[in-house]
Amino acid sequence: MLKLPLCLYFCLSFVVPTLIVVDYVNVYREYFTVVVELTGSPLFRLLCVNCFVALTLALWFVGRYAFFGTLTHTERDVVHRTFLMYVAESLVGPFYFGVSVLSPIGLVSQLTIVVALLHKLAVERVTTLHMVEERQTRLCMLIRLLLFLVIFFVVDLYVILDVFGNVAWKREEHKGIQYCFAMLYMQYALTICKCLAEIFFAEIVKTSRYSNLAFYGGLFFSFTKSILFFISFSYVSAVAQAPFPLMRLLLHNIVRCFENFRSLLRYLTLTRFLRTLPSANEEALSRDPSCVICYDDMTTEQSCKQLPCGHCYHEMCLRRWFEKMSTCPYCRADLIERASSVIATAMEGRNENADTVPPGTGVQGQVTPGAPADTDEPDAADALPPPSEEEVLRAYLLHLKEHLSASSHTQTAVSGEETSSRSVNTAREETLGPSIVVLKDGREAGLEGSAHPGAPHVAHTSGAAGLPGDASVSSVDDRSANGETQDETRVARRLAAYMEFYSSVAAASETLNRKIRDIDAGQR
Repeated sequence: MLKLPLCLYFCLSFVVPTLIVVDYVNVYREYFTVVVELTGSPLFRLLCVNCFVALTLALWFVGRYAFFGTLTHTERDVVHRTFLMYVAESLVGPFYFGVSVLSPIGLVSQLTIVVALLHKLAVERVTTLHMVEERQTRLCMLIRLLLFLVIFFVVDLYVILDVFGNVAWKREEHKGIQYCFAMLYMQYALTICKCLAEIFFAEIVKTSRYSNLAFYGGLFFSFTKSILFFISFSYVSAVAQAPFPLMRLLLHNIVRCFENFRSLLRYLTLTRFLRTLPSANEEALSRDPSCVICYDDMTTEQSCKQLPCGHCYHEMCLRRWFEKMSTCPYCRADLIERASSVIATAMEGRNENADTVPPGTGVQGQVTPGAPADTDEPDAADALPPPSEEEVLRAYLLHLKEHLSASSHTQTAVSGEETSSRSVNTAREETLGPSIVVLKDGREAGLEGSAHPGAPHVAHTSGAAGLPGDASVSSVDDRSANGETQDETRVARRLAAYMEFYSSVAAASETLNRKIRDIDAGQR
């Protein structure tokens, strides 16, 4: 409801000019004399301007309550931010083209403020419509919005066709400002088309059936809107006075074109990168069972992806997220750099495969038997996220078991013959392999003492326990076969202790995850 001061202002704005007209009629009694006197009265002209302002406000309130009802907090903020800007543009236009504010064109300029605010409010209502949970209220808001879009789409088309169809073939004095109105209403008509497309995908196609047609459709209308404005601006500048009051819209469309182009490139890059990501397995989903975008649980049967940061989401939710953002929804890790590096690596690999002849191929590209097969696919290791601690542990345990087996066979082979100290040292370097290095907190730090080329080397850590590596080569010369057997027994015992530690950590982690799931289920 309108407040009392505002209602009083509307009443006085229309009543006072009426009383002045009645007073002039009673004094002068003649029609032409009354008209001349009222036209020359500065007070009456000021009251007429105020009457036009009150009429504009009245039309705004009527249109707002008829088509939108009660506004949300976000919608009120949008109206407050844009109201002064539209008022300034409506005043600049008549003064720039030399048109009186009290003329019919000046009145249309004031009415354009209301039309612009209502279109801006319609765009915001389309965005906030999905936040309404009550079905009846949502349906009523949707019907009002569709009614507004249909009515004002007809009004916009009428203004556009009237100006470009009639004014263009006439020699009128104020042709420039009329072209400005036509360009503005063309922007409004395209905005209505975009709103109708968004409502179609949101209410008919539904969000559960995600389709990138909504994203591409929005970009299409945005690019079309900007291109038509550029063409209209150039045409009006050529046939009439340059539309300087629309300079803000010109700059806005230029910036929006660049932003839409960047958004399109970002979306294409991220969706291409999304296809290279691995699907989330049961272990990853046990740590991150819910998608923070849609708040639904994830299963291995669904199409779920694991980002390089380790977080898992539904693939369709990620595609919808990538329309606006380029970061992880949870930790805000930047994915553009990772995606760019993966795509660049893949392109370099393809270029190298195209420029060089693969090994094992003949003259006509036939592969030699026994040669490794060559593919044009990029290296998938660059596209995978870094391995987790459990994967590193399993790989190390497998390597250590193979090392113990190789050491046992070597000990059996050399136990029956006499070797010099240098031979024992050489056999030690070739068969013993890397040692275990354990940090203070019980986690494995790395390998050391490997004599094989390309083997990893990690320095000793304070407080670490492990077999002597390269630093104890001189002591190997004095060891007997019994000493080496004791060392291998020590390695086996440490391996058993480490596996027991890993089992206890895994059991504790499983207990924690089960309790967290029980807590979440209790809250629901």
